[in-house]
Amino acid sequence: MKQIDNPKNTKTYRYAGFGVRLLASFTDYIILFFISISISSILGTDPFVLEATTFLESFDKVFTWIIIILYDLFFWVNYDGATPGKRFLGIKIIKTDESKLNYAIAFVRWLGELVSGFVLCLGYIWIIFDKKKQGWHDKIAGTYVIKTGKKSKIFLAVVFLLIGLMMFFYQVYRHVEVKNKKADPELKKEAVERYLDQQLGKMNPEAKTHFDKSRELFGQMREASNDPEKVKQLNEENITELKKALDIDPNNANIWYELGSAYTWVSLTGTLEQGLIAYQNAERLEPENTVYIDGVGDMFLRMARYQEAVLQFQKTLRLTDKSGYANLGLGIAYKNLGINEDARKHFRKAIDIFTVENDHGQYDDEILRVKYEMASLLE
Repeated sequence: MKQIDNPKNTKTYRYAGFGVRLLASFTDYIILFFISISISSILGTDPFVLEATTFLESFDKVFTWIIIILYDLFFWVNYDGATPGKRFLGIKIIKTDESKLNYAIAFVRWLGELVSGFVLCLGYIWIIFDKKKQGWHDKIAGTYVIKTGKKSKIFLAVVFLLIGLMMFFYQVYRHVEVKNKKADPELKKEAVERYLDQQLGKMNPEAKTHFDKSRELFGQMREASNDPEKVKQLNEENITELKKALDIDPNNANIWYELGSAYTWVSLTGTLEQGLIAYQNAERLEPENTVYIDGVGDMFLRMARYQEAVLQFQKTLRLTDKSGYANLGLGIAYKNLGINEDARKHFRKAIDIFTVENDHGQYDDEILRVKYEMASLLE
């Protein structure tokens, strides 16, 4: 390895090359990974999923990144330029003038590592060819990585490297697996059923008795959909059962949502206004549940309250840009407000979203409806 002489202290240092630095990084990766697993266990999230889709997953990812930054800065500044991985391999970071790293220089170096990795990791590969074994981040911060002279544990470091690679590829595999599950309609159905089962498990047992009766009545209403008078009679009983459930368990969003759905069917005494109130109560209890948000939006459409529908569906799109139903609802609202350009934009988005997840034809009806709505737009 290259040597640098320090005339002031008459010391001789050796630059650390790409291989030993890579092993040190993987050793630190293992340590940070187990810290990440601990954080995920506390939050109840999956540490192997790369894409955050919920608030807790987003918090997990952000908090983990903060830990990673603090981990590097703390050890670089307070432990003679060496993280546990670097110490394990007998290397450390020094400034080119050999003064101690401070937090400002350490943070600049950390940002420099982002630059080094930004374009196909060329900033790291640069270490192999550089005479002073500096990566781009070293040049940006004015640092070297040198050998300390202590015996490095190469064999164990290689073991850590292999473990780190296995965990990396497993993380990629789990990410792909989760994305495929989200795209599979049968698994989506299972996920919805699991969610409903969880909700029912939290429901007051006595309220659940009335709720289960309501489910049976909804099934009978679907079977009798061609007989409006029979549906009215069944739905009247259905609404009564749901109200009884709410008398027992008034803070259950799922019951409120089902009551709102009941009011969208023909009935003897029910009104759309009552359905809107029921949907709004469900949203109030679970304000980030896009199903409940869209329920309120759909009711605004039924009541021809299109401006309020626009505001409602926009709530969903602020939470996720992957909602075909919210884009469909916005398109319908804008169409009825005469804002055709925005209506077309959201109809196209709805078609794109539904089409991507329509491998098994589960969104054929929705796509047809969007196309019908687009065709009815005035040119």
